Amino acid sequence: MLSLAVRAAVSLIFVLFGTVAFPSTIYVPDDHATIQEAINASADGDTIIVRPGTYNENIDFLDRRIVLQSEQGASVTTIDGGDSGSVVTFHGFDLDDTTELDGFTITNGSSKYGAGIYCRFCSPKIRNNTISYNIAVDCGGGIYCDNSNPIISGNTITMNHVGQWPTGFGGAGIGCVNASNPVITDNTITINYAFSVCDGGGIYCHSSCPDISGNTISQNRATSGGGIYCEQASPDIKDNEIIENSATGLGGGVSCCYASSPRITGNTIQKNLSTTGCGIGCHKFSSPLINDNVISQNSGQGNGGGISCEWDASPTITRNVISENTSNGGGGGLYCRFDCIPEITNNIISKNTSNHCGGGLYICLFSRICG
Repeated sequence: MLSLAVRAAVSLIFVLFGTVAFPSTIYVPDDHATIQEAINASADGDTIIVRPGTYNENIDFLDRRIVLQSEQGASVTTIDGGDSGSVVTFHGFDLDDTTELDGFTITNGSSKYGAGIYCRFCSPKIRNNTISYNIAVDCGGGIYCDNSNPIISGNTITMNHVGQWPTGFGGAGIGCVNASNPVITDNTITINYAFSVCDGGGIYCHSSCPDISGNTISQNRATSGGGIYCEQASPDIKDNEIIENSATGLGGGVSCCYASSPRITGNTIQKNLSTTGCGIGCHKFSSPLINDNVISQNSGQGNGGGISCEWDASPTITRNVISENTSNGGGGGLYCRFDCIPEITNNIISKNTSNHCGGGLYICLFSRICG
């Protein structure tokens, strides 16, 4: 017979440890028919493995810090939103980097913000997905980040759209707003379209500071910032290939507007098209740091085949190769006007052409160069 003291100790141990839940692995559709049912049944630390197939649903991670992973990758595992809202929703401070979405095709989302993936007040990992054919009205066709710091890596983000007259901000591929500081690395962001008056075909940055590195950003279209658009933003844009993007306005490759101060370093910015600032456009009190880039073979109908600086912009332009760019207006390589004060030091500016004046460098209307 156990003494009362021993029995009390055993009871206490049971109370303390008997209800401890250990992480489990849940399979879809084996254990639950749908992904959302599996999420509803999960607890923090669980892993949900999804077998190959197409799952016609819109999912919400709720407050679960879980790993949602396909068994065999994005090519054979699809979450189809059926044009009825965001395909995947992350919302809430509980969702930190222990929350993961890994290895799905995310498609046919339709919403005002974040048609493919919607992130608000959260920091999940979004990895190894194909995010395609999603349509947002205002911002974030593929991915939307609002007050969020997700890690977005190894994804293919393609054929997403944003924009519907007369509303819309931008970010056909990725939209970053309101103090969002995501890490965007090693993705292919291609053939995304920002329609109407929307900006940022590939990536849209407003009041945010994302880390954008090691990506291929190509063949995206927008009003301004065919590849990347920055407004009151200070992203770190490093070691990317920004190629063959187009804009009807400013910045075929990168557009810097309204007091933005991005750091643009070590990129290949090539074969982009726009009206002004075909490689990089600097406008309205922006002060980007533009260092160690190859800016070549960009072209457009207006001014600044390689780089344009206008309206009180004050970029620092150092150690770049600015070559073989063309403009139908002024400044085949570099164009400066309207009180801009660029600092231009130790660049190679060669083989650029202009159909107006200043094949290499054009300066007018109160602009002056330091350096």
